[in-house]
Amino acid sequence: IGSGPLAGQLAEGLQFDLVNQLAKFPDIAVLGIETVSGTGFNEASAHPEGADFVLGGAIEFNGDTLRITSQLRQASDGRIIWSDQASAHSVEPRTIVSVQADIAATVAGKISR
Repeated sequence: IGSGPLAGQLAEGLQFDLVNQLAKFPDIAVLGIETVSGTGFNEASAHPEGADFVLGGAIEFNGDTLRITSQLRQASDGRIIWSDQASAHSVEPRTIVSVQADIAATVAGKISR
């Protein structure tokens, strides 16, 4: 995940928004955030008990542009099942909540297919 206070706030908000969005799909069982500590790309060994898949990602800032890379991995062996990126431009602290909600909805929609 990116560095700085804005990246940390965005990461935490995205975690909660993604859990909320994914939990809406009846065919997807979602473990709570407290079940897994850190599921970034560098923690491929993260394997919460009872999970078939682990969603991890990275946040990158370049000026006022934000890029989120998400990967869905098979929990048993870390194999990447799906990966994608979402970008937002003109990101400012006052718009961060709507940006994270939009990105979470996009990622959840793609995973649910």
